[in-house]
Amino acid sequence: MTQAERQTGNGTGLARVRVSPDKLEATMRVQPELAGRPDAAAACGQAVVQAGLAVTPDIEARIASALADASGDEALEAVIAEGQAAAAAKAGEVEWAVDTPEFEALQRSRRGDLAEMPEDAEPDEGSHYERTRFLVVVAGDVLGRVLPPKAAQDGRDVFGEVIPAPEEEPSDFQFDDTIQRKGDGELVAAIDGCLTRDKTSAGIRQQIEVDGPVDFSTGNIDFQGDVTIREGVRDRFTVRARSIEVFGLIEAATLIASQDLRAAGGFAGRELGVARVGGTLDAKYLDKVTGEIGGDLAIAREAINCNLTVGGAIDAPQGAIIGGRVEVIGPCKVGQLGSGGGAPTLLSIGAVPEFDPVRRKLRPMVETLRSRRNALENEQAELEERVNRGTTTPTDGSRLVTLKHERKSVDRMLAKGEPALEKVDRLVSANRVVDLTIERRLHAEAVLCYGGYRYRVLDLMKGPITARDGGDGPPILANARGELGDLDALCRQGALERSDDTMDDVAPPQAGAAMAA
Repeated sequence: MTQAERQTGNGTGLARVRVSPDKLEATMRVQPELAGRPDAAAACGQAVVQAGLAVTPDIEARIASALADASGDEALEAVIAEGQAAAAAKAGEVEWAVDTPEFEALQRSRRGDLAEMPEDAEPDEGSHYERTRFLVVVAGDVLGRVLPPKAAQDGRDVFGEVIPAPEEEPSDFQFDDTIQRKGDGELVAAIDGCLTRDKTSAGIRQQIEVDGPVDFSTGNIDFQGDVTIREGVRDRFTVRARSIEVFGLIEAATLIASQDLRAAGGFAGRELGVARVGGTLDAKYLDKVTGEIGGDLAIAREAINCNLTVGGAIDAPQGAIIGGRVEVIGPCKVGQLGSGGGAPTLLSIGAVPEFDPVRRKLRPMVETLRSRRNALENEQAELEERVNRGTTTPTDGSRLVTLKHERKSVDRMLAKGEPALEKVDRLVSANRVVDLTIERRLHAEAVLCYGGYRYRVLDLMKGPITARDGGDGPPILANARGELGDLDALCRQGALERSDDTMDDVAPPQAGAAMAA
């Protein structure tokens, strides 16, 4: 029998002590027929000695407690002695502040509008959209603290022998220069980004890579850097970042990119999808998406029933715009506009968003002042005629004075408003871009909007069709047969129909009047 396991000397084998292989725990097993005997404690003490352990007051107390709890029907087992393991030296461990509820609340507050609950969600369901597994930090955030290091410590086994502490050198937790470590151990974010950690190191990265989709496993993403999503973005989730690249399908979600968005798997918005892009949007296809694109729009296949404003160019020579409303500020090249089924499709060209809103406010103001001036002039002329004939009434004199003062006031406002409107008109003409190419087909019921008019296509027109700036007049159109004409002339020929309803709610000139620039 070994030192680790011996029986008592009473010849019955009713008490036995077992020591664990690492010598850090001693367990006594007592058979039920011994537990109730008067000599049970003494027999157990003999078993302790036989196992090579010293009978200490602590061991005696543990044996007594175990015997008191014995049932008499089953063998009892009790730990009667415990050693202490040796501990190697430890570098300072990290106590992370980013794992606290307080930091989670800070993240939620920063996400702001991303934390809004879906309209038909239960109250507790909305919180799932807010949760995110990405630790987004801002420069200056306190991330945690490095605790003081711990020295090596020898251990002691149940036999009282020393267990030497391991001699390996402690390994420091590594931080790169994106995390500042202060003298008191406080850890502070040096840059904005996503905190990444493993067992031995931490750093802040300016890119997030999502291996799967954006869904309840990730929560909404609000990030100052770039985001790559290997799968798609599920309904009602929001991704806001500098640049976004999505390889899977974007569903009825909201994507906000201060720079570029690439929708490699397409965007099926189902009238709830939103894209707000500061730079370029490059999409396989767009379906029922509302979008504001500051730069260019590239479409490989089609944009169907979308509402889009494009601040740059549209590049879709093999694609189609079918249904919906699209406003393009720069050149536009598209394979097909409208569809054979007559889907209402509106394409606005030649808009100048920097100056069009100002002109929309100025023009009606100037026209109202002009009308008022004409009315005052006519009334003043009638009163002066009565004065000349000597047929004035007692109130005509005071009314004539009032008219002259009011007319001077109107003239002063017109003296400012008319030159301002002329200047804005010149700026609009100078900055307007009319450069449209339709490579294959311009379908009936498609509508081209320009300068306050809508031109509705009556019949299929085969491409290539181009529209270019007509100077002071409407755009010049060239069809596949090389026939040239401005949109106004083609309208009168019946190829296009001019409508007096406008895209920007500006009242157009009367029918037959020359088109405004």
